[in-house]
Amino acid sequence: MIAYNLHGRGPIRVLALHGLFGDGHSFGPMLAGIDPDRWSLALLDMRGYGQSRDADGPYDLPTAAMDAVAVADELGWERFSVIGHSMGGKVALRIACLARNRVECIAGLSPLWAAAIPFAADALAFFRSSIHSIEARHAIITQSTGNRLPLAWCRAIAESSAAISRREAYAGYLESFVHDDFAEGARALETDALLVSGARDSAASRVQRDGWQNGLRHIEAVVLEECGHWAIQEMPLLTASLLEGFMTRNRKPL
Repeated sequence: MIAYNLHGRGPIRVLALHGLFGDGHSFGPMLAGIDPDRWSLALLDMRGYGQSRDADGPYDLPTAAMDAVAVADELGWERFSVIGHSMGGKVALRIACLARNRVECIAGLSPLWAAAIPFAADALAFFRSSIHSIEARHAIITQSTGNRLPLAWCRAIAESSAAISRREAYAGYLESFVHDDFAEGARALETDALLVSGARDSAASRVQRDGWQNGLRHIEAVVLEECGHWAIQEMPLLTASLLEGFMTRNRKPL
């Protein structure tokens, strides 16, 4: 069983999946806007990350989705919703495909789409260099925020990502989110979805945003004009408000 922290004991039951550069603590700035009497928010650490750092692989998205459903089982949640940031958004889609009758709704925060990512060879090589290079991670994070946030913050995220994750886990998830392709299954989902993206995010992320908008049948989309890839930290309270409104509207009666 992977590790998680549970925020609140309310009726809105949600699993939260982090991205490649974070762990469950990535959602921390948002928690001030999450009412613990209304939410039960499980902040997961995927295998090889955070409190699950010592967990063995496989380090891939299908396993991350199965692990998340196992957490819901442990919590006794027959039905639940899912939030995913970046890579975690692709995991959220995987969970919705895996547990179609249990997932009430999904929210993607600058999420990856369900298809394989059509990286150019040089771009993929640069991402792979970030497995070993803090400087490459720093550059990716800086670009994903529109080259407009403090370099100290971008550097801190890059350094933290190396400290909280096993290198082989980072590498495994990177290859998995690039090559994993279940777009046909995702396009068949009837699950209500929310897409929150930042206008200052990278061009590559905007392509992923378009995948969600064009691929899902029931989707609400919000673009934050003064935000990049990290809405959960760049605009945490606004993001929390958007999520609460969406989850409240789409929560099914028990």
